[in-house]
Amino acid sequence: MKRMQLILAMVFALLCVCFSGSFVFADSENASATNANEASCETDAIVGTVKIDGRPLHAGEFDFGVKYANGRDDLLSAKNEADGTIDFGKLSFTVTSLDELAQNGIAEKTTIDGVPAWIVYYLVHEKTNGLSDVGVTPHTAPVSLVVTVKDEGNGALSASFRTANELRFDNTYSTGEPVTMFLAGTKDLQVEEGASLIDIEGKFRFAISTKDIAAPMPESTDAGNGQWGRIEFGFITFSLQDLNKALDVDSDSAEKQDGLAPMCSNTKSPKEDRCRVW
Repeated sequence: MKRMQLILAMVFALLCVCFSGSFVFADSENASATNANEASCETDAIVGTVKIDGRPLHAGEFDFGVKYANGRDDLLSAKNEADGTIDFGKLSFTVTSLDELAQNGIAEKTTIDGVPAWIVYYLVHEKTNGLSDVGVTPHTAPVSLVVTVKDEGNGALSASFRTANELRFDNTYSTGEPVTMFLAGTKDLQVEEGASLIDIEGKFRFAISTKDIAAPMPESTDAGNGQWGRIEFGFITFSLQDLNKALDVDSDSAEKQDGLAPMCSNTKSPKEDRCRVW
């Protein structure tokens, strides 16, 4: 009798294990199917242009990148073609990735035309390290790129983007003659996790100063930030003598802050940032 009870108990336990295993397997299949069917989308190809004054443009000589507005690492990278075209490819999204970006303060989740939407902020920039060594002066500050992704309500997402200057980059080659460049920068607002992004147009002031009263200065030494944080001081002209002199003058500028153009540093005032030419 006891032997029979033991056999029945073992059979019952085996049935329970089999049933449990089948149940878990079914759940795993459903989860995989759900992930595979998650709505996704891509932007159109992100394409810019670059031109150089002073000599012909060569294919692959300039490098560019796309990164989050408050990020450090490039998400997309590209070199120029011989005709100046810069093809970065496409950005892709899923609902899960968009929600994660919103939680990390990189995107804003909102409602557009009555449907859920996400707005993601990027910067498109030229990688300028080493350009001065070959006589090239870059003129274009990082350019804002804003992607809007909408949940169309039919199981599909759609993505569109806009930029501040149509992703045009200008460089100049010089062998010693004066070089004129447009001095501009970008102000990024760092957003804490879970906070909503806000419109910062006109909410910050920036100033340029120098130790040397003979140093060249831009058309304006004081500027407010415009749409998408762009700061424009106007044109400034440097001679070879100016550039050589700048290399010999020690800079007392403060440590660079994330989100500011390379020449800019934050002051303690929440409403004003200061920039130094050298």
